[in-house]
Amino acid sequence: FQFFRAFSKKAEDGIRISNPSATVRDLRHSIITHLEQSQDAWPPACPPLEPASADEVRGFFQRNNVKYLAMVFEKSNSFVGREVTLDMLQYENIAVRRVLSSEEELVKKFGVTSFPSAYLLLRNGSFSRLPVHMEARSFYTYYLRMLPGVTRGSYKLNATSDASNTTTTTLLKHADRSKVYMADLESALHYSLRVEVTRTRVLSGAALSALKCYVALLAKYFPGRPFVRTYLQALDGWLRNWTEPELPRDVLKEAMKNKADDPHPAMLPTNVTWVGCQGSEPHFRGYPCSLWTLFHLLTLQAFQSGPDKELPLEVLSTMRCYVRNFFGCQECAQHFEAMAAESMDKVQGRQEAVFWLWSHHNEVNARLAG
Repeated sequence: FQFFRAFSKKAEDGIRISNPSATVRDLRHSIITHLEQSQDAWPPACPPLEPASADEVRGFFQRNNVKYLAMVFEKSNSFVGREVTLDMLQYENIAVRRVLSSEEELVKKFGVTSFPSAYLLLRNGSFSRLPVHMEARSFYTYYLRMLPGVTRGSYKLNATSDASNTTTTTLLKHADRSKVYMADLESALHYSLRVEVTRTRVLSGAALSALKCYVALLAKYFPGRPFVRTYLQALDGWLRNWTEPELPRDVLKEAMKNKADDPHPAMLPTNVTWVGCQGSEPHFRGYPCSLWTLFHLLTLQAFQSGPDKELPLEVLSTMRCYVRNFFGCQECAQHFEAMAAESMDKVQGRQEAVFWLWSHHNEVNARLAG
């Protein structure tokens, strides 16, 4: 690899980065270090990477027209703050600053007790710690990109007018319902796998088969972020290798833990965030909406991935087995089973499966509305 500072003009200006044993993380850290040494040729679009001072934070919103300031508190040898700053470079309405653990005034003001940890400061002075499952770059970046009003290109979430003391879940109420949001899909995965599937002490028989089919389908078709896809593929491989007739809940929970430190991180967010599936009240929509959305997406993914007449019931049959064995609303499961028994077997193609699910979802909505 060669690193070229901004405004470099000749090939020999490149700084060689040579480390045969380096990991991707090592290379990323090396690039950031070289970037920080380019003070005489600082890229105009690059945000500041040096640690923020108490004075800068105090007057930040007077000098910057953004909605949010995210602060990553960390030790001096940590790269997380600088990585998140660069990850968020293309996003508007938010700024990220690194704050060192030695900045005692800010550490005391925000009540910071662990490093790294991230805090979100609003223009009105209110602040909160980022409620992430793991204090890591990918979790910080994902949370910040989901904030209302934070935009990149044409992607935008509508924000409420007053962000004071409001949770992210409430702020996301006004998302565009015509769009599919990854937060809803990942929340559906988390809830379905870690909550619904693990309700019983031991899985066996039809329930164990239903779980294996469900995870195999997700590993095959779910269009998620790389570390989520790695998570699903790893879990699928683990389940395929499980040959015992019974699967204890504790063993399954251990297999479903995130593996953030692996060479290829395998992670599924553990926080539930409803965006398009957020209801007018906390107890409305949410998980049932996200599960419908997930299977609608999977029927489309299957339709686009293979011959129309090949395995036309692959997704629908898996959904039927999942709902029958795991869905928490028994009355809902019985209604779905009745619809499936009536006409699901008549579906002859993958495209027809897409339409079958939409039409029967409309029937459910009409029944609930009536």
